[in-house]
Amino acid sequence: MAAMCLFLALQGSARAETCVGGKFCVWTGTSYTGSELNFSCSAGTGVNFELLSAQNHCGVNVRIGWFDGVNTNWKACLAPGGLRPEPGRFNTVTPNGC
Repeated sequence: MAAMCLFLALQGSARAETCVGGKFCVWTGTSYTGSELNFSCSAGTGVNFELLSAQNHCGVNVRIGWFDGVNTNWKACLAPGGLRPEPGRFNTVTPNGC
């Protein structure tokens, strides 16, 4: 069991390493698993599905939150180089937003 946990932890770390300079990367699973999407560091983005982990390789702070159609519940502000393996669900990304 411990070997399986170590394997899954290493797999998540390896996936996070695919996110490099000049982009804000998000994953559909926690700990950098699932499908990876890369967003621009200059424009806000919203998606119609839930994202569960994030990594900031922009040169600016990036705010993440959950937009419910009316209001946004902001979850975290990621400084450049910031990692959030499990910030809670989010669907909105705003560079320079915090």
